[in-house]
Amino acid sequence: VLAAPLAFLSRLLSGPSHSSTSAPPPACWHPHKSLLAVPDTLDRVHVYDMSGAEASGSNGSRTAPPLAESATVVLAHDLQHEVCSLAWRPNGGGMLAVGCRGGVALWSTSGTMRPPLAGRAGARSAGPWLSVLKAHSPAVRICCLAWSPDGRLLVGASPDFPGLCLWDVSLGTCVRVGASLVRHKQLAWSPDGNYVFAGSAAGACLYLYETTRWLSQSWEYSPPPPGGLAMPLSRQQAPAAPGPGEGTGGAAARGLINAYWAPNSRVLLAAFAGATHMVALHLVGEPPSLTAQLMPVTLQDMAVTGPADQGAAGGAGLLTDLSWDPRGERLAVLLGPPHPAAGCLAVYATTYDPVVHARLLGYARPGRPDGAVDPASLQPGALSPHMSFARGALFSLRLSETEVYNLPLCYRQ
Repeated sequence: VLAAPLAFLSRLLSGPSHSSTSAPPPACWHPHKSLLAVPDTLDRVHVYDMSGAEASGSNGSRTAPPLAESATVVLAHDLQHEVCSLAWRPNGGGMLAVGCRGGVALWSTSGTMRPPLAGRAGARSAGPWLSVLKAHSPAVRICCLAWSPDGRLLVGASPDFPGLCLWDVSLGTCVRVGASLVRHKQLAWSPDGNYVFAGSAAGACLYLYETTRWLSQSWEYSPPPPGGLAMPLSRQQAPAAPGPGEGTGGAAARGLINAYWAPNSRVLLAAFAGATHMVALHLVGEPPSLTAQLMPVTLQDMAVTGPADQGAAGGAGLLTDLSWDPRGERLAVLLGPPHPAAGCLAVYATTYDPVVHARLLGYARPGRPDGAVDPASLQPGALSPHMSFARGALFSLRLSETEVYNLPLCYRQ
């Protein structure tokens, strides 16, 4: 009779229910300030003020100090369970959206990013305070978030439910969008606000929503040989993504790694696991048209190890992760086995007009003071770009729960 209450008490005393083997959520840069938000596996979000590091003028890489030792502020609350995603609000000062179980925690921070001063008058205005956007069910995990460019709307998705959640932040209301059988794991709002990209939680499909009537179109990625890169599927023909725990076959092995918009909102760059090239989706009609053309993007020095399926065995692949800077000038690709530079970041100079082209610049090997990083420990979703690095591009790689590797590329005066 006491088994269930004792099990509940044990879970309560043991803290958050994260798996020790799960990868920590990625870090997130503020769109206009040198603020880096880094979540940990204890449902806390550490915010670093990195402006001092940028002012130093160093063009080398550095690893952020251990979490909780130098963080400007630490965001934690009893309502913030199972942190899955982060997104800074554009044009919203210091508002940070934290996707978690049951909805989104919205943290409003002061301009100085000071921690709360408990027991003093005006403590609420001296530090961060929290509001909550509830999902349609308290059981779902909001694993990806994207803000509209004006900061008025917030879209979220989860592998626990199909379609998207769309919040009007000022009203606190939530509506379901695209409530089909498809579950999504990645989101990206176009810079012009006319489109929302969504990646399928299982399989290798790209979904595009136009934000006027919220209609969608999908494209399915197929690995080489040439001629089978991608075939457009109608919205009615789009395959249903398997539920949680399903989809562990070939579709999952070639699943979406990451995707980014070009600054002109006309090109979406995506990468899939086990591939030696990327895919660019070029919009050919005026908004809200969903007419697009898919084109392969060749990456120099990526095919030297043989067919892509050699790396895809066992869930590993040549392309482990990628990140594209907001100007569309630099691309960082995290390499996996069997590439001879596995564990390194390949850096490319890129252009996107009229088509995407990438030129290899060199490699950077993330490291720790005690030695190099094990390539097997690096997971997709660990790489993120600085959103407003004035002197070029800066990429952050989440090495572990307590380490973030920063790679600044200074090529602008």
